[in-house]
Amino acid sequence: MDEGEEEERKETPSGLGLPRFLAKQNHRVWTKKVKYDVRKNFSDSRLRVKGWFVKKEDELLMRDLVSIS
Repeated sequence: MDEGEEEERKETPSGLGLPRFLAKQNHRVWTKKVKYDVRKNFSDSRLRVKGWFVKKEDELLMRDLVSIS
């Protein structure tokens, strides 16, 4: 290790990382953003059972069963 590198490391206090982390945390975006409207529309139109997508064949059967009852 070079002496210059050692001196640089000693000059920077380890406490500088925490304020930087907190500043970045305040600028984070926590909301979901839809990148492709086509995919969103397609997934909204698909039938789900307990949150899972159902296969096309099963979807047709489920729709028939729901329409009969």
